[in-house]
Amino acid sequence: MKQFLTVTADNGRANELGSILATFLKNYTTSSASAKGMVTAAEPLTPWQKASLEKQLVQKFFPDGSKSSLDLEFKLDPTLLGGYTAEIDERFIDMSLRNEALQVDDIVKTS
Repeated sequence: MKQFLTVTADNGRANELGSILATFLKNYTTSSASAKGMVTAAEPLTPWQKASLEKQLVQKFFPDGSKSSLDLEFKLDPTLLGGYTAEIDERFIDMSLRNEALQVDDIVKTS
């Protein structure tokens, strides 16, 4: 690491370290066995629920086994009423009660 920083500074690129690091992290995440994601839940999840959900999401988003774990960030949104939404690698799934209610509402309105 020290040698990398020395070479970067010697070549006058110290001011570009931020973009170099961002590119490295993007490439590392893409090639590693882990993927980043965001889960929004209606209520706080227990550690067991988080682990169980991670396992389910890995199977759903990566059935080919290309990723074996997720680096999930969790946030709360009580307007979901129940369930969760998940965004992983620019893919989105909505398993919320609010979404179910909206779908039923649409069916009733078109009937």
